[in-house]
Amino acid sequence: MRRIVIESGAVALFEEWYNPTIFKATIKRFQDKYVWKPFGIVVIDGKTVEKRKAEKLSKGNPLYQIVYIDPSTGLPIKEEHYDDKNLVTTTVVYFFDHVNDPNGDKKE
Repeated sequence: MRRIVIESGAVALFEEWYNPTIFKATIKRFQDKYVWKPFGIVVIDGKTVEKRKAEKLSKGNPLYQIVYIDPSTGLPIKEEHYDDKNLVTTTVVYFFDHVNDPNGDKKE
């Protein structure tokens, strides 16, 4: 899993090696119906995704967060954090691109 975090003009890339528990934990985090409420359906890059909103997860900013979930996997595509002026303060973009090649790379 790779995450690109953009905050206050700074960009950071986080990469985690493939581990099935990372996927399960990520799905579980955004499935919590007490935290993440349905907030509509939108199209991102031609893909229909679920939009969910979480209010005030911690003290101070962000005031609320919006996440865009791929319904076919349950995994997030993008997450946005908003301040009290409804401005995006942080954007997190997720990439789940694990490739499993049990035979390895065989070049003949």
